Amino acid sequence: MLQIKPLTNNFSVSPQISLDDLSVIAVLGYKSVINNRPDGETSDQVENNIIKEKCVELGLEYLYLPVVASQITSKDCQGLSHYLSKMPKPIFAFCRTGTRSCLLWLGSAEDKQILECRVQEAKIQGYQFDMDHLVSLMNG
Repeated sequence: MLQIKPLTNNFSVSPQISLDDLSVIAVLGYKSVINNRPDGETSDQVENNIIKEKCVELGLEYLYLPVVASQITSKDCQGLSHYLSKMPKPIFAFCRTGTRSCLLWLGSAEDKQILECRVQEAKIQGYQFDMDHLVSLMNG
């Protein structure tokens, strides 16, 4: 079942999606999809190339930006920031639980004040993060 967690008006995260969920995502008005989950994490996940084909079919822009949760770097966060500024909005990102998509978004904050605001939005959606770790991700 699709569990969308809006972090802003233009960026939402979710746990793993199914192919059928992509049609719902398109109907809800999302314009772009970001997959932060590496292929092969589990045997039941839909592979990147299949998701990409369905996104193209539905007219959604698609980005495969896989990261391993315990190995996210400031470079990964900067990469997300770059794409967030370029991709059509609103943007829908997903991974296994939604946590690493949220973490990338938090780490892409331009400064500590924006980061603190984003952390509050993440808390509303049930995510908890260590501020020191987030500041280190943001600053490299």
